[in-house]
Amino acid sequence: MIDGKKIAVAIPAFKVASQIGSVLARIPACVDRVYVIDDASPDGLAELVGRLADPRVQLLRHKKNQGVGGATVRGMQEALHDGYDIIVKCDGDGQMDPMDIPRLLLPLLDGSADHAKGSRFYHFRALNTMPAWRFAGNVGLTFLTKLASGYWNVLDPVNGFLATRADSLRSIQLNKVSRRFFSKPIF
Repeated sequence: MIDGKKIAVAIPAFKVASQIGSVLARIPACVDRVYVIDDASPDGLAELVGRLADPRVQLLRHKKNQGVGGATVRGMQEALHDGYDIIVKCDGDGQMDPMDIPRLLLPLLDGSADHAKGSRFYHFRALNTMPAWRFAGNVGLTFLTKLASGYWNVLDPVNGFLATRADSLRSIQLNKVSRRFFSKPIF
């Protein structure tokens, strides 16, 4: 909890059993609940998460893989149902440093934003986990986003490290969000 706000983290997880332990170990104390969504991962992820001693961690399991969108939506819906004020989405593969969560929350806590996105380009260590072809694609998409939008200060628009106020998230029709990487209209 920070400033009286209950914080939840949703971690969609598929084939990240080798990384999830270190990601969960870095979740800061300000986080009240961590939803790990096992998206039918075949690598023993659920068993590994089930052995963790952190009482904040709640494992949610999908019998059939729904994709990162489906897993993210499930975690967000659980957090909304359970009454959390801010929901953070962080991947389970270590590309995002959970220790950055408090800084990601600042614009939501001070009232200057309803939604905030992190950047993998802030820490060079995260870039080491990204395949070269994905890095090149992200740089290209970032440039095109800046060019099209005029927001030249945007650093990593395709990054999934984000925080959203629950009241804003409730205005989105989560059942219409794409279950895979690409989106369909949600309004």
